[in-house]
Amino acid sequence: MKHAVHLIPADGIGGVEVAARALQAVRPDRCHVSVLFVAGGPAQTDSTAKYLSPALSVNNPLAWWRALRYLWRQKPEVLVCSLWRTVPVGLLIKLLRPKTRLVFFLHLSSHAHFVDKLLDLPMLLVADVVWADSQATLAARMGRHKKPARVISFITHAVEPPPKTCRLGPRFVFWGRLNRQKGLDRAIGLVAALASLDVDARFEIWGPDDGEKNALEQQAQQAGLKDRVVFKGVTSREALPALAASHCFYLQLSRTEGMAMSVVEAMQLGLVPVVTPVGEMARYCRDNENAVVVNDVEHPAACARQLLALLQDENHYLRLSRNARKTWEKHPLYQDDFCAALEELMEHRG
Repeated sequence: MKHAVHLIPADGIGGVEVAARALQAVRPDRCHVSVLFVAGGPAQTDSTAKYLSPALSVNNPLAWWRALRYLWRQKPEVLVCSLWRTVPVGLLIKLLRPKTRLVFFLHLSSHAHFVDKLLDLPMLLVADVVWADSQATLAARMGRHKKPARVISFITHAVEPPPKTCRLGPRFVFWGRLNRQKGLDRAIGLVAALASLDVDARFEIWGPDDGEKNALEQQAQQAGLKDRVVFKGVTSREALPALAASHCFYLQLSRTEGMAMSVVEAMQLGLVPVVTPVGEMARYCRDNENAVVVNDVEHPAACARQLLALLQDENHYLRLSRNARKTWEKHPLYQDDFCAALEELMEHRG
């Protein structure tokens, strides 16, 4: 069995890291893959991934030198690079060991910044194959490049939705990083629009601060929503079913996305997503069928009225909730799809 390494800058709660940790459950005789985090320590105590520089940050050049040295010594047959910081290491390994099969794994339909965009071109030219978290990401990032490519499922495990512990009401929840990309400022604006209709909406925000928390707290306070928008801090994946059971809607008005794994998880748990049509969400979230899609985020009043009507029609809400769960039934698991893609890559070794 050939050895593969999945290289990721640092551990965390994002879809990339959570999915990568799911590879721990794969039997080595089926798919011999190691998850390698370059810097920082584990986000979960039960992680069996390798952490090369737990005391260093991703901005420390020493951490990346250690990663390069480790990969040179390990000689993996396949190197999978996720997120822009891993690209220079992947390019150097391919230069030093041309027989290494290099995979460029894309997770977002837009570039994080100029450096990310700049690194795309050499990586798309040099990589043997491109993987992506969604068709939307592939379409946006591949451009005219003619390179073998495939989508990898990001469903990490089958989920049984928990029984509801509350009645239908305007209870919204979000879990993930508190950054600008997730559009939490827009979400708070929607809560304010609901409040203007005398709807007692409540919005719980769970996750680590990624630079936006202070501004979001100020926005909520200025809108008179201090008691309605609550920042709860970091949570665990084990707590998500209980969060879903005590809420009715998952609220995430992202500016850009790839697969949007938190939205997928919420749908699996029976929450009705209230989302923007960006990334792959534009494909799998269908307005008034399995989701509430917000097309005009700058004028949330129309969506607020739609939600108010939905809150007054429990049968319609339950239909949307059932359809949200059914959207992800029978989808392949991430670990199975990852291993199948590795096998395909090795079979077509030229």
